[in-house]
Amino acid sequence: MERKKFYVPHKTKIVIICHAGISTSEILKSKIKNIFNVDVIGTFGAKEGVKWLTDHKVDLVITTIPLEIRSVPFVQVNPYLSEEDISIISGFIKPVFHEVEVGKLLEIVKQYAVLSPQQVQSLSKEFTNYLNLKSSENITREYQPMLREVLTEELIDLHYRAENRDEAVRRSGELLVKNNLATDAYIEGMIKNVEVNGTYIVIAPGIAMPHARPEEGALAIGFSVVTLAEPVVFGHPKNDPVKIVIGLCAVDHQTHLKALAELVEILSHEENVERFLKAKEAKEILAMVKGGNES
Repeated sequence: MERKKFYVPHKTKIVIICHAGISTSEILKSKIKNIFNVDVIGTFGAKEGVKWLTDHKVDLVITTIPLEIRSVPFVQVNPYLSEEDISIISGFIKPVFHEVEVGKLLEIVKQYAVLSPQQVQSLSKEFTNYLNLKSSENITREYQPMLREVLTEELIDLHYRAENRDEAVRRSGELLVKNNLATDAYIEGMIKNVEVNGTYIVIAPGIAMPHARPEEGALAIGFSVVTLAEPVVFGHPKNDPVKIVIGLCAVDHQTHLKALAELVEILSHEENVERFLKAKEAKEILAMVKGGNES
């Protein structure tokens, strides 16, 4: 009887934690889902994540900041995932032999029974719960503006001369404040974030994305772009020095994601990074945004 039992290996359940749970965690989530066949349960800020773990179980926590967790294995990585990071994560990933889809299960059931719409819905929920699958119900879909809708010439400063890391971060925040996207307190939150949680905001070679928590003064979705006249050392062991600073202002965990994804896609191409750095006018940056990653 034991041999006749059918076991369906489950996907490794992962939680992602960064300081604010907004930008870097979403970038990391996208990377992980593209590389591994896993179930990313959610992305959290540090406090929310640790608290959530006290009442829930997962197989692995992936974090961009140092954490003290004893209840579950965790790996600290760079948001862009180095080869070393990928290798370490691979050691925790369990193989998936078969992916079960509720829709297909219902089609099989319908061959042997007549189900009312209410029964189909109830059975779908039963299958989802029993097989521990994701449910698409109750997912609110907020409008997510495109990058061209939130990035304007007034939010771009080219060849800014910053003497140090804090000046570079502060300038990206000043543009957000000047355009009524954040309060002055948000700038201080951005700087404090780097001081307390380290330089994980340097998400790629030469590119930093400082941000703070929404409740620290965010008023609306916004991005600022600051290219530096001279590279600035942020203290990152691999991605220094920084040449481009992207100030991020988000009011929640969702509505900025489309614009963020567009920006990350553009800057993932080396030739586009060079065009950012060589740009003499803000409209050149905006032209790239409207044209995507095309050269």
